[in-house]
Amino acid sequence: MIAPDLRQPSTILLGSEATESRFLELAGHDADAIPLALHSYADLEYSDRSALAFAPKPSESGDDGLLQVRESRRLHLKARLVTLSVCDTGVGPVENRVWLIW
Repeated sequence: MIAPDLRQPSTILLGSEATESRFLELAGHDADAIPLALHSYADLEYSDRSALAFAPKPSESGDDGLLQVRESRRLHLKARLVTLSVCDTGVGPVENRVWLIW
């Protein structure tokens, strides 16, 4: 069991607070674990456009709510463990599946 080895969460983003920009703001902070449970979008034609779907934010912020695969490559997460629980990860043939690896 891993729970005893991890600290209590310092930040939990739920509902309208779970925006892409807020996640990106926190992503570079040291963390024991980053569990992500959200919707996703799988683009079978252009896999780099597949994305994690965060809560929408007003348009003036430039936050479209979608963290695309191509954007995720620039992330430098400082976490011992990242878990990802999203829909549409098993869509299409194996060679077209979306793999998010940091």
